[in-house]
Amino acid sequence: MIEWTFESVKKQPEKVFVSGDSQEVLDLAKEYGFHILKRDAHLCEDETTMSDVLFDFAKKVPSQEEVMVLYPTNVLRGEFHIIESRGLWQAKGTKWGSLMSVSPVYHRPYGLMKIDEQGCLKLNQPEGTQYYRKQDVPIVYRANGAIFIIPIPLLLDCKVDSQLFSEKTLAYAMSEEDGFEIDTETDLTIAEALLGRRLASK
Repeated sequence: MIEWTFESVKKQPEKVFVSGDSQEVLDLAKEYGFHILKRDAHLCEDETTMSDVLFDFAKKVPSQEEVMVLYPTNVLRGEFHIIESRGLWQAKGTKWGSLMSVSPVYHRPYGLMKIDEQGCLKLNQPEGTQYYRKQDVPIVYRANGAIFIIPIPLLLDCKVDSQLFSEKTLAYAMSEEDGFEIDTETDLTIAEALLGRRLASK
């Protein structure tokens, strides 16, 4: 998965930094000619957030104007998305706001339910009854983790939360498939099938 991300950025004109504690990954990054940032131990714990890692990056590389974050779990994000999101950022972004990639949600989010103390189903949102038909549901989006662009001043001023939202966050919309992210073994199987289909169609 990591190499998919490396391949998608190797032709980009900007500096590419790879942050991590795995020597194997860092050695691979060196082979690609990327800049290496070995994380301190306190940034490799289960409780560590990406905002913690980025704050440390901003202190170590303050000369950068902004940073684009690319998680390796988004293997269907391609070079095109990186270029397009950067273009959107250059057209509409500011040093006081950030950019986050999102994908539409098609699983009737207004119809989501919870189970109460008695074991009965309750709608999470009262307006769920208004949007029973799928075609009537307003389009809502989820952060897909594929691309973030964050100005360094926002990081140094601690104005980015643990989910990488800032006071003003510009949306870069991707399709559900392009924004697919891998969190489980099942996701990995689905991603392999989607990638296989794409490669076969070329």
